[in-house]
Amino acid sequence: MRALIHWAARNPRAVLFALLLGLGFTSATPGARAQASAIPSAQPGADLANADHGRKLLDQMVAALGGDAWLNRTTWVEYGQTGHFYKGQPDPYVVGFEDYRRLSPYAERIVPVVHVSTLAILGLPGRDHRDTATVWNAQGGWELTFKGKIEVPKEDEKEYQRVRSHALEVIVKDWLKRPDVTITDDGSMMVQRRLGEKVTVSVDGDSVVLALDESNHLPHQ
Repeated sequence: MRALIHWAARNPRAVLFALLLGLGFTSATPGARAQASAIPSAQPGADLANADHGRKLLDQMVAALGGDAWLNRTTWVEYGQTGHFYKGQPDPYVVGFEDYRRLSPYAERIVPVVHVSTLAILGLPGRDHRDTATVWNAQGGWELTFKGKIEVPKEDEKEYQRVRSHALEVIVKDWLKRPDVTITDDGSMMVQRRLGEKVTVSVDGDSVVLALDESNHLPHQ
């Protein structure tokens, strides 16, 4: 267990995939007041009442995220933590992450963070460690470690691009503006012991399910 820091340095891909799979993800949202929604109102489909209510829920989500400030952001940072199970039991040693993104030209830098609290559990002194990073741009992905810079394997890059193509900003700024988009209000559901409203967005044979907190309209991850 005392080798956790070295494990994080040797296995940045493991930390990256824990992040991509959504194990403990928290989005940083701007506190600016919402100005207007950019979601168009046209919606094909038989059940217009259901679709209209689903779109209203998405409007509320965008407003809760920050409205125009969220829609027009160009750079942002997301913070969270990852974890995993070992032999059916949760591992108490948690690795955090810092995710820095730039919209144009697109770039992303994911930095695993071993926090002081985890070091204390291990009986180790020190400070937060940020010893590795994974960097992505339009040309591909690279891992930065104490060994230098190496290219991310193609299968990992393919998985990353799949996740990125279903990101929330892609759903709002691209999918919802397509003429063939279908929005379905699927009713209530429980997410992390909180009541949420389930909305399915489908386009071109693909779909994403969003769970929106009933009290503040923010999306659960």
